[in-house]
Amino acid sequence: MSKNDIAVVKESFSITNRGIVVELRHHRQGLPAQTILASKTTGRQWQVICRLVFAHMIDEHVMFANESIKPIVLSFSHVERLEQSRLDVLERERNYIFEYQLQGVDHSEKPSVGELLQVMH
Repeated sequence: MSKNDIAVVKESFSITNRGIVVELRHHRQGLPAQTILASKTTGRQWQVICRLVFAHMIDEHVMFANESIKPIVLSFSHVERLEQSRLDVLERERNYIFEYQLQGVDHSEKPSVGELLQVMH
């Protein structure tokens, strides 16, 4: 199994009206919608809904042609916070960490931080 077959959960949230949002570290050229991710620990599975990107830096994101994207609009109280957000996202993407919306397959649990998810083909 190569590192391209594994995604590592760096952050995991269950957000009202949005569902499961995760930051995944992976070395693939994108995770297309409907890709199945299976926990190597619990066996639970999640389906990729879309990649989440931030509207304030839409032209700077690392983009993969095979992904469905959903822009997220954030508001910032100061321009310095907007700039720091931009720098933080760029740094995460340099480290192969990208944000996705997932849906549990026959469950509603979010994956745990640090969990290894096998990318099913």
